[in-house]
Amino acid sequence: MTDSEINNLKTANGDRILKLQDVFNKYKDKVHYVIELKENDLQTSLFKKIIKDNNLENNIIVQASNVKALNNLEAVFPDMKKLLLVNTQDKLESGVKEKNVDIISAEKKLMTTDNVELVHKHNKEFNVWTLNTTKEIENAIKLRVDTYFTNYTAKAIALEKKFFYKLSI
Repeated sequence: MTDSEINNLKTANGDRILKLQDVFNKYKDKVHYVIELKENDLQTSLFKKIIKDNNLENNIIVQASNVKALNNLEAVFPDMKKLLLVNTQDKLESGVKEKNVDIISAEKKLMTTDNVELVHKHNKEFNVWTLNTTKEIENAIKLRVDTYFTNYTAKAIALEKKFFYKLSI
């Protein structure tokens, strides 16, 4: 889809669809971004350009399900955190061996004590997606998952505070 085609799109309530550059223009370096690369080498080179043009190397975690895309970014952005999306045990086990991967982001069915320990043993962070129930979020906290994605941020913050309050008593 071209920029002009995107410019003509509207949401159900009439708002225009934002492009990545629109988001960068608005928030600049005031926030941290998690950006997923979904396609091919062309997308990787466009990603490199927009990040360099906006000087946001230190504000980005880049994620992909293809380790090749993450490896391609290592030479240009060696300090940028790289997150590998995995949805099978085999992909998790091979992902922990990848030197250019900093974070293993696993589908929630892979959130187990053994997997958290395996990822941490390889000096990587363990992330899970997408946790929405109280039980799932509490389990992640108990397992010492480093980070997780949720559609219920307020619920997650409340559960995190409750858990850490119990630890301090």
